[in-house]
Amino acid sequence: MDIINLLLHQWSQPLNLISLYSELVEENLQNGTDRKDILRDVQKIRLQAHHMIDTLNEFRTFLNGDKEKSIFSVRKNISSVLSLLEDLINSNRVTIEISGGDFQIFGYPNEFKHVIFNLLTNSISIFRERDIRDRKIEIEILDREIRIRDNGGGADEVDKIFKKGWTTRKEKGGSGLGLYLVRNILDRIGAEISARNIRDGIEFS
Repeated sequence: MDIINLLLHQWSQPLNLISLYSELVEENLQNGTDRKDILRDVQKIRLQAHHMIDTLNEFRTFLNGDKEKSIFSVRKNISSVLSLLEDLINSNRVTIEISGGDFQIFGYPNEFKHVIFNLLTNSISIFRERDIRDRKIEIEILDREIRIRDNGGGADEVDKIFKKGWTTRKEKGGSGLGLYLVRNILDRIGAEISARNIRDGIEFS
């Protein structure tokens, strides 16, 4: 049951986006919108569906424990996630800044995407729930370290946020599984993650 909940957590945002794009396609068809615009939304639906299939395969191999590691670029991996979340980022008026260089990791590239995906969508959810006005996420790529920080107001009892089931958002539908999954994925490649409250938000590194 835990794995099912984790999978559903990963699928929730792509499903929401597929629903949104489907409504846009229907509306544009009724309004006689240019065919190119409609095809662009159809392509976005296809992209989200592929992401869901990749996620399902990731969980299958995660359970089987037979995944092969490969060398991948951290910056390209992050850029791929940002492309996937482009509409969510824009619709929520979030500014994303990336600084620093790049380095390579020998690990599981798609699972690493889930880490970035979870951290970014978690920040965006906080922005919405707290009605933050100037929404900003900074991604800093250092030498063998990544720092992701937002200005969403921080977290209560930040030392507990990676514990399974721990959430301050139960009334908002929070499962307490997202950051627990993040830590487990990073454990598989021998990486560590920590969190701390900063002046106006939270920083993961």
